[in-house]
Amino acid sequence: MTLSLEDPWRKFERARAHYEPLAREIETFEQSHPYRIRCEVNKQTCQYSFYVNGLASVGNDWGLRIGDVVHNLRSSLDHLAVLLVALCTGEEPSRIEHVDFPIFDKPGKFDNWKSNLLGGTSKPKTPVPLLPGYVTRLEELQPYNAWDPSIWGAANTGFVILPWMLERLSNFDNIDKHRSIHPTWHQVEWVPGRFQLPKFPDGFVMIGSNSSMEPLVEDAQVGGWLFRSPLPLEWQPTQVEMKSAFPLQVCLNDPSLVKGVREVLGNCFQAVAGVLNLFEPVFAGIPAPPLPVLSLLPTYGMRWPSPGTRRA
Repeated sequence: MTLSLEDPWRKFERARAHYEPLAREIETFEQSHPYRIRCEVNKQTCQYSFYVNGLASVGNDWGLRIGDVVHNLRSSLDHLAVLLVALCTGEEPSRIEHVDFPIFDKPGKFDNWKSNLLGGTSKPKTPVPLLPGYVTRLEELQPYNAWDPSIWGAANTGFVILPWMLERLSNFDNIDKHRSIHPTWHQVEWVPGRFQLPKFPDGFVMIGSNSSMEPLVEDAQVGGWLFRSPLPLEWQPTQVEMKSAFPLQVCLNDPSLVKGVREVLGNCFQAVAGVLNLFEPVFAGIPAPPLPVLSLLPTYGMRWPSPGTRRA
């Protein structure tokens, strides 16, 4: 029986087929700036406060389509786990049950997964002879190991986002399957380089600023600027200046600071592509060990390729 990663990659490409038109729609929506911002000035406190009005409705099917994306990406990883078991047992993948790709936030949970798969005392069964090298690589990819310098190197600790994106993908999939359709909403884009402050008139010295991190509703405050007292003159920024300073994006319900749909899902794609690429040598005719996780860093560290990228 010849096994390959064709099916996991097909699931990956199916996710991309759902994602790309959705991402284009959201990008077009965001770039149309479907809102207005009004400014209120408190001359006594030298505070500029900004409020959003005229918010256009987000797509009513976007949450459903996000669910299609994340489910296919998660399925791609589960197909990989089944293929690893099939490779080690000789079983047909279609006959293998109760095997999924492990994504855990605590070492104990991974140990339970490993025990259940390899045969444990709590549930005696015929152990799956999953090769130690496969288990090691799967464990290194766990979210709880994202900060481990012995795995990722001391110089890279804090910059490796792949394990965290696997965790977010798993959470998104569980929410969509078992709890609710993913809501989407407007929120201020806060990532440096995505917003631009206007050129303030002479004499205006900013001493503080803030942006809302909450989902926005009609007349919600999007942020504020504080200037040194006294204000030298009366000045109101233009709509273009305010929208450049407080650009809105379509976001997911997620505790992370980075919530934009296109950014979050794009990073999920790259995390899954990275995992599949790690295990490509295992299915290359003459089985070889999976690639080391450090091989991901030049390409998959903080700079991700486009969704669907496979290593040559």
